[in-house]
Amino acid sequence: MNSAEYFKLPLKMEDLLHVSEINSYVVEEVATTREIQCNIGSANSNLRKHGADQILNVFNLYYSVLTKHNELDVMIKQDVWTTLLSVMKEYASDLTVMLEKNDINDKKKELKILKMLSYVLVNLIEIFENSESKSLPDLVTPRKSRKGTKKKTTTLSWSWKNERDAALNVIMQLLQTEISRLWDPPVVEEEYVTLISNCCYTILEKQESAKVNSTKDIIFHIIGILIKKYNHSLGASVKVVQLIQHFEHLATVMADAVAFYVNEYQANTVASDIIREIARISPQELSRDSSSTRGYAVFLAELAEKIPFVISANISLLISHLDGESYVMRNAVLSTMGAIVVSLLRKDDLDESAKKSRDHFLDRLEAHVHDVNAFVRSKVIQICTYVIGEKAVPIARQPGLVELILDRLHDKSSNVRRNAVKFLASYMARNPYGADFDVEKLALTLENTNSTIKQLESTLDQEKPVVKVEDQDHDSQNHLSSEETMNEIEQKILQHKLVARYLQDSIGFVKQVQNAIPIISGLLGSKTPSDVLEAVDFFVTARSFGFNVSQNGIRKMLPLVWSREQAVKEGVIEAYKKLYLENTVGQNRKKDHKAIVQGLLSLVKGSTIGELTSVEELVREFMRKGLILKETIRLLWGYFIMAVNDVTQEDSHYALVILGMIAEEEKSFLANNISALVDTGLGLRGEDNLVLAKDTCHVLQKLYRRKKEIKIARLPEDHMIFERITTILCKGITNLKCKFWVPFSEEAVKLVYNLALSPEEVCKRIMQSIVKQLMPDINEGSTEDGHNEISPRLLSRFISYAGDVALCQLVHLDVTISKELKERRLAEDKAEENNRTISGNKKKINSSSDEDDLGLGGCVGAAADDAEMELIRQLCDSNVVTGNGMLAVCANFIVAVCGNSKKFNERGLQNAAAVALAKCMLVSSKFCEQHLQLLFTIVEKSQFPSVRANLAVALHDLTVRFPNLIEPWTGHLYSQLKDSSLEVKRNSIKVLTHLILNDMIKVKGQISEMAVCLEDSNKEISNLAKLFFSELSKKGNAVYNILPDIISRLSDVEVGVNEACFRSILKYVMSFIEKDRQCENLTEKLCYRFRAAKKLYENFSCFQHALVDDDVDSSFNTVLNKMKRFAKPETKALAEEFQDRLNESRNKGIENDVAAQRAASAKKTPRKSVSKRKNRKKPVNLSFEEDSDVELFDIDPDEVSVNVDSDIENLDPATPSRCKRSTTHKRKSRSILSAKKPSTISSRA
Repeated sequence: MNSAEYFKLPLKMEDLLHVSEINSYVVEEVATTREIQCNIGSANSNLRKHGADQILNVFNLYYSVLTKHNELDVMIKQDVWTTLLSVMKEYASDLTVMLEKNDINDKKKELKILKMLSYVLVNLIEIFENSESKSLPDLVTPRKSRKGTKKKTTTLSWSWKNERDAALNVIMQLLQTEISRLWDPPVVEEEYVTLISNCCYTILEKQESAKVNSTKDIIFHIIGILIKKYNHSLGASVKVVQLIQHFEHLATVMADAVAFYVNEYQANTVASDIIREIARISPQELSRDSSSTRGYAVFLAELAEKIPFVISANISLLISHLDGESYVMRNAVLSTMGAIVVSLLRKDDLDESAKKSRDHFLDRLEAHVHDVNAFVRSKVIQICTYVIGEKAVPIARQPGLVELILDRLHDKSSNVRRNAVKFLASYMARNPYGADFDVEKLALTLENTNSTIKQLESTLDQEKPVVKVEDQDHDSQNHLSSEETMNEIEQKILQHKLVARYLQDSIGFVKQVQNAIPIISGLLGSKTPSDVLEAVDFFVTARSFGFNVSQNGIRKMLPLVWSREQAVKEGVIEAYKKLYLENTVGQNRKKDHKAIVQGLLSLVKGSTIGELTSVEELVREFMRKGLILKETIRLLWGYFIMAVNDVTQEDSHYALVILGMIAEEEKSFLANNISALVDTGLGLRGEDNLVLAKDTCHVLQKLYRRKKEIKIARLPEDHMIFERITTILCKGITNLKCKFWVPFSEEAVKLVYNLALSPEEVCKRIMQSIVKQLMPDINEGSTEDGHNEISPRLLSRFISYAGDVALCQLVHLDVTISKELKERRLAEDKAEENNRTISGNKKKINSSSDEDDLGLGGCVGAAADDAEMELIRQLCDSNVVTGNGMLAVCANFIVAVCGNSKKFNERGLQNAAAVALAKCMLVSSKFCEQHLQLLFTIVEKSQFPSVRANLAVALHDLTVRFPNLIEPWTGHLYSQLKDSSLEVKRNSIKVLTHLILNDMIKVKGQISEMAVCLEDSNKEISNLAKLFFSELSKKGNAVYNILPDIISRLSDVEVGVNEACFRSILKYVMSFIEKDRQCENLTEKLCYRFRAAKKLYENFSCFQHALVDDDVDSSFNTVLNKMKRFAKPETKALAEEFQDRLNESRNKGIENDVAAQRAASAKKTPRKSVSKRKNRKKPVNLSFEEDSDVELFDIDPDEVSVNVDSDIENLDPATPSRCKRSTTHKRKSRSILSAKKPSTISSRA
């Protein structure tokens, strides 16, 4: 036993091996591992048997365990822990009794025992906490098997979590007793407090331990006791700040701890000291260490919610961080302000000082709505949403705050915009103005209230008594009654003024929301999914609160059902589900199907064609998810046949449209109700309403789908569907007041070709019936000279019908017949294979007589496919619009109408004839080649913009079907970009974009016409051109390859592009050239985009003549200055030489110009003008019975010139190329060299 009088707690474990003070305990010798293993058992037994006093004899051995713990078996450490913990529990109980009875003979001895036990226990806690065993739920010990081998199978019921809590409870029990009486004077030394507190903090540093609630609660109590009884306030404050700084996961834990100290142990000074320490941290340090700053921010925000009164008393220390660089700390301070306002300053009966504080905090929040950092702006909006949702903002201040945040809808940060939308939705749900947002109704109520106030005020003026002095005694009673009346009137006036103020605020709020809705509608087109989803949720909320203007936003949501972002698509579908399938009157879909139907009808009513397409996709999604029940579908049928009460014809029509949408996913109910469709849609109502008849035909077509087809037999020619179609077409063609005959005829022809067994015969019969119907009109329209005339509108309808039949016949042959031939061949091949298997011989079974007649017999596989395609092509070329058939006659008539625009000069007729001509040309390559000149002549010379616009679209289809035939006419496709009509230009640029991006036509020199559209005065055309080049840049080196052609064409003065437009076009197009090698190649070819000084120097002769132009010289100087700034020394020398050469050439050029001007002024005779001959194109006569009055374009091969030496790709042979520039011809040089490239490229020079 060591004879030292006292035990000094060491700062480090090694300090016990050396004498630090006189009479202090020293460990004389550290036992070896073998000695520990031999003696630890007896030491544990003696300690358990003789009690805590025995620690004085075995401390050296336990100290050796602490120092050699890494070399010892787990069981040895576990036995030591169990023994020491049990002894510590007994000693804590005995010590408590002794201190209560004041029965301590030797305080120094007891203090020595306490310190030794505490020291060993705390160090064992840290050892187990830091060891790998802390992560295991149970410790495992080996057990010998029957064969003598060791096998880890036995688990001890020893959990470190439980043992740790037990040890901490013992320490807490010790601290709760008056152990300070063991010291003299009775003050616990700081080393002992530090020993216990550091143990607790070490446990919390482990993230797994900090998540255990029981452990946290015990540690909070221990630290609280140390703060309250053992003067640990300052140490706790410093340690909390350090833990937050180094361990980010402890921010929330420390906030809970500090709030616990304040609430349970009244340790307000600890919280104040911590806030003061955080406030002292410099802004530079906060901006550098983002991890610790986040910890401080979370700590302050959590603390403000738990103990706002402490934060409020010290908020002045934190305000300085609002001007610091760290946005995280700004967010934290603003969050504390919001928490203080909600917790302490939202009462109505605040004193003046509290009101000033509240207004000060709200002013700070409003000021940071425009913070330079987007995260701060977003956080402030979130705080305002929370504060205003908790009704902590005065009503008088709310309109200004709402207006301030709504302005953030234009913010460049998507996170800020999203939170602004969320704020408005939350404010609508919790607004103080009620749920009636009808502006007209509110305005009418306000007007009535103001008139009532005026009446009461006039009554009050009349009630004021005018009493004379001599009548005071006599009229005293009347005077009192008059005062009572006046008080009542004043009270009523005050009440009505409050109502008027409320109505004014309500109207102002509604107008704010109405102004915000168009902005939020724009967010539906955002590329950020969070913006879109938040806007969708807003419109759902706005609709639920009765904002009628939100209907426009709900319709703008429809295209989002096509979104490629799955989250956006699902969010939109869910929104429409809430609006139209769940948000019903009874809130029960199974019982309230009528409300669902009414909702779907309201969605369809007033929709455009594009919106209807989106609605159809939406309904299909509803059907896939099973959201539209069979009862709802049956009710829709009832609406369609008008079997439900109070159903209008408009509702019946829209019910049919919805049924057609449902049929896309569920066709079975459609096949069972064909008679209802025909009787209603193609019956008497269909005769009077061709739109209904058209939609009925469209719905009936859904019975036949090429991919997902209900196997129904094709219908005979005399089926009631075709009979009704024939009747409606014949009766309706002469009704010129109806504008929907042509759309109906188009859908009717499609229906015939989809369902009829012999569609050609049905259409032929309909055509004959139409001609018979028109014959009386021809006879009635006979003129005096015997010629028959027919109304142009009737003729246009007939021509439109003929064009539709021709196109449908093409689809029928190319798709339906081709498919049927293939299926028939496959079926016969399969049957032949089966017959061969059954018969066992290899004889060929003859093919069907039909295929033999067609010349397909004997062909198999790909050869059969080719033969079938060739057969279909021959049929299209020879037997549809050519030959002696009815369609061929109609086609010749259409050509005659198109070729005689003076005789047939009605706009609708020319439009129908031109479109029909294009449809006929799609059928036959021979017919197309024969009439291409006529078609392009109409495209160029038609006086009607609608004709030119429609043909621009038709040329797209012709190019896709017959690319080789259209290729020589490609230049005329580009020429439509110069058309004066906006509609023609729009269609042309869309068609060319699709053709070029899909490699349907080659990109040639005419692409410069697309580049000119970049500077079009119409914003839509300009945006379409920018979209084209943006998409083209994604196709490899496409833009780089066409850039020389664009520059060459645009630099020609004859093109007519001015200087500013030229620069703007090149700046945009060349922004897509990002590769250095491409820039150098362009420099070498055209000396435009400067990247290599050597290339410029080598090609000096190419631009020497243009240096007299100020813009050219300025651009060269800019490039050289940048090159000198960043280039290497050898390159700088080359730049200096280049600069001297530029200056010399420029000065020489200026002198030559001055001399030329003097010589010109000295001439007395004027220059003779050189006349230019204009080549006129010879008209090509049409081979019609009547001569055509249209002068056709022709391809003149003599106009095509090829410049072999040019680096630029040759022009299209269909357009005359420009003559090679003469070297002796002088003209003004365009400053093309001054077009600047974006800084990302030019800065590398």
